[in-house]
Amino acid sequence: MEIGNPPVDQIHDLFDRGWRIKLTRLSDEFTYEQFVEQHGKEHHLFFVVDGSKLQIMESGKKPSPRPGQLLVSLVRGKPTEVGE
Repeated sequence: MEIGNPPVDQIHDLFDRGWRIKLTRLSDEFTYEQFVEQHGKEHHLFFVVDGSKLQIMESGKKPSPRPGQLLVSLVRGKPTEVGE
């Protein structure tokens, strides 16, 4: 897992390879630990939203999202064909 923003050219490359922006609402039924388990190292966490507060994730800073918060991340998806 990467915390923070990769360089812009890397983001373009990831999008070209099918990665996508994902919004995930955490809850007691689906925790941050489960999110990490589901995506493994195949995600970049950009932001954690808590109500009207936006926490920008920085490299080297360990996240501690809680139920009720919204994760904004870049995750691996299936590649799409041109025109889809």
